[in-house]
Amino acid sequence: MQFTGQHAVGILCVLLFLISGPAIWPAAHASSARLSWDPVSDRSSVGYRVYLGIAPHSYTNWLDVGNTTNAQLSGLIPGGTYFVSVTAYNALGLESPNSSEMRFTLPAQTNFVPRFAIASLQSRQILLSGTGPLGYVYDVQASINLKLWTTNGSVQIDQNGEFQFIDPMPATNSRCFYRLSQSYPYLQPRSWMNVVASTNNLALRKPATQSSTYHLGSHPASAAVDGNTTGEWESGSVASTEATLNAWWQVDLGSVQDVSTVKLWNRTDCCSQRLGNYYVLVSSSAFQSTNLLTTLTQPGVSSVYQATANAGAATISVGKPGRYVRVQLAGTDFLSLGEVQVFGTVTNIVTVP
Repeated sequence: MQFTGQHAVGILCVLLFLISGPAIWPAAHASSARLSWDPVSDRSSVGYRVYLGIAPHSYTNWLDVGNTTNAQLSGLIPGGTYFVSVTAYNALGLESPNSSEMRFTLPAQTNFVPRFAIASLQSRQILLSGTGPLGYVYDVQASINLKLWTTNGSVQIDQNGEFQFIDPMPATNSRCFYRLSQSYPYLQPRSWMNVVASTNNLALRKPATQSSTYHLGSHPASAAVDGNTTGEWESGSVASTEATLNAWWQVDLGSVQDVSTVKLWNRTDCCSQRLGNYYVLVSSSAFQSTNLLTTLTQPGVSSVYQATANAGAATISVGKPGRYVRVQLAGTDFLSLGEVQVFGTVTNIVTVP
């Protein structure tokens, strides 16, 4: 037999129920829709297929639901608009014409804000990575003064609720800001939820101390936050301790910041192997001890271990709030630092008319 138009499926009116996904951050967020329709009168039908798309009469996905007259459409994007129709098919696989098309829009989850961190690559390009609601699309904009913004590209949150974006333009300013502007789902009235992250070095010229100072104070702790990353010993811009057990260096950022990464610049004229086997420690409150084991167990202290030395610079991902940042060797050696840069994320949420 051959299905004809008189056997087309009829969708029941207003039997579409929108079900919001779980509101748990930072897991991926999705929504689902419940769809029901009238059965066809032709008894030779053995099942139904549901067709779904984001444009009228243009279906990119379909679902075979068998011989039932309802379906759960999952993995949909909050705030997205969809178009759906249903067909019936017989034992030979022949399908009826499509039912009348239904359009529906899921509620937008505008209460969720993307989170992202900044890292500097060796190419001097900027890597943005973070999390957000599944399927959302954001324009990536950059500014050096928080007034004039340039769109450098766009990102879409993947199935894991994550994204990565490399700014194609090399970083030429020591201070640069980035923000994400929501472009899909489109918001009405037009307003963008922006999260601003800064590549500003939070440690620059901040108070620094160290466990000891090499050769009568000739390489003080402040040399690692003077803005000079050359790492040349004779330049006087390298901080260094004596060779002691668990030598340490630390900086006080002045207030609690959302620390995304810590970048350590090694000494470059020799002895780069010394800057290995160490911890980066971050705390919102002052460190209570200079003993490494005690500090590692201090409540509120975040730690990242680095086993190997980098000839140039090492970027350590932190992603924790903190005011005090310490670098501490796990063994006995000189601790020499060409520069320590601490980059933070500023969550400045603004609405743009």
